[in-house]
Amino acid sequence: MADRLCICTSGTGRGWQDWLAMLLISGVLLAAIILPQLKSTYPLTYDELVYLRKTRAYDQWLRDGWAHALSGQPLWLFSLEAVQKAEQLPDMHPGVVKLVGLLPHWLVKATLHREGGARLTGAAFLALACCVLYWFSAPRAGRVFAVAGALGLGSMPRLFAHGHFHALDVPIMAMIFLAALLFRRAALDNRCSTAVAFGLVGGIALATKLNAVALFPHLVLWTAVYKPPGWKKTLLAGLLVSPPVFVALWPWTWYSLPDKISQYVAFHSDHFYIGGLWFGRLFGGQTTGPLLYPLVMLVVTMPVIWLALLLGSLPRTLSRRNEADVFLALGLATNVGLLALPGAARYGCERLLMPAFAFAAALAVMSAVHLQKWLSDRSPSLRDLSLLLICALMVVPNICGIVSYYPYCLSYYSSVVGGLPGASRLGLEVTYWGDAFAGALVSLTDPANRGDTFYASNELATGVLDAMMGAAGPELRHHMWQRFVTDQIPPDADWVIVDNSPGTWAPAVWELRRMHQPAITIERAGVPLLWLYRLTGPEVKSLPERGIVP
Repeated sequence: MADRLCICTSGTGRGWQDWLAMLLISGVLLAAIILPQLKSTYPLTYDELVYLRKTRAYDQWLRDGWAHALSGQPLWLFSLEAVQKAEQLPDMHPGVVKLVGLLPHWLVKATLHREGGARLTGAAFLALACCVLYWFSAPRAGRVFAVAGALGLGSMPRLFAHGHFHALDVPIMAMIFLAALLFRRAALDNRCSTAVAFGLVGGIALATKLNAVALFPHLVLWTAVYKPPGWKKTLLAGLLVSPPVFVALWPWTWYSLPDKISQYVAFHSDHFYIGGLWFGRLFGGQTTGPLLYPLVMLVVTMPVIWLALLLGSLPRTLSRRNEADVFLALGLATNVGLLALPGAARYGCERLLMPAFAFAAALAVMSAVHLQKWLSDRSPSLRDLSLLLICALMVVPNICGIVSYYPYCLSYYSSVVGGLPGASRLGLEVTYWGDAFAGALVSLTDPANRGDTFYASNELATGVLDAMMGAAGPELRHHMWQRFVTDQIPPDADWVIVDNSPGTWAPAVWELRRMHQPAITIERAGVPLLWLYRLTGPEVKSLPERGIVP
């Protein structure tokens, strides 16, 4: 049975079974993300609000361009006036994700007559990353392990959460992984067509997020070690093709290109430091996370089975017996290492580390293959059972983690630190990107609270809360915009909503936490993620231990 299951087309040839497998992988992931949201919208995050607005701005830009084209001005779309209108909201991130978001935005608007379809961008790119992992793994590991690896990557609870967001982190993971593997293939095959394909995908990666610069040290180091026959051709294609693609996919750069690139680099080199929590110590403002932050976050947010398989791949990788393993290890090391450099901004738990997860998953899949072979050699009668057991362990615990934390999967921690309770005891961030504020939705939309005034613990949360209420129904029950706590609790506040992210708290919120008991607590695994403090009116009893699940 194992022989039949593990057989896969070798080399560059592919069978129809591979295309079917990728179709099924994509379908499973998209269904898992979309279907629950037909009942209730997955929590929004801070950054999404900007990207959703940019996608709507691009939508209007294209509609206006079409209208001008019909009136005899086909080139108006590319004019300075049009581009300035499209880029009125500067976000200092390239355009790919916002442009790709137009497709689900139009689809959902046409079929369901509602906004928010652009959030499916995250799901699409997550499916792409998993299919790339399958495509790379199948000839080396067999189809069964390749499918298990792809589904395992997509079901890692934190990555699964990111698959719900219209943000840049899952897309850049997919594009870096795809671009890196295309470079390797082009350099080994010494083919012009593959080299040009790398140039195109490399340009798309650069136009997705700045993290794409991690490709340069990764590919240069691998080339220096192995000197593949087509490296010059591939590098030249990247240098000639990628920059024009980058510019073409970001309208903001179309005019005054040198000045725009200078602003882009300056913004990210002088990026303000985001607040966070590191083993009980707050950072932010003038400080960022310590040098070990990215490595530790990779270890504590990756499911323990996957971490064990990754560690199991190290001896084989360090021996340099397999070029592909070394290539993957260099991808993992550069994406973690660049964030550990002095001057790099380190925050947001796994967010900036997402590309490292793809390379780690590919190494783990190969480690699983060698583990199954080792077990089979020692007990041939367990060959089939060991194959199925290892594959199940790569997926089932991930699904259990999703079920346990949903819809707050960004709060997942692996059993390496004792899960979320252990992470809380160690003083790590239990929530960090505003998704926990969705727990206040029931109270905000409760008719009994219609006359009450709500405030949030930070400014960004007010936009998230308004967006969540808008998604819940056509009429806002409360307008939260700019209703947030600063130096003191506003005198008209009936409720204050506080997420368990101390790095975002103003002094008045610290005082509120010290002096008052929350009326409502939203938790997972016994760890509070959100508190609602009622400052006026009748006493409100705490809700059941599980809290509210919107």
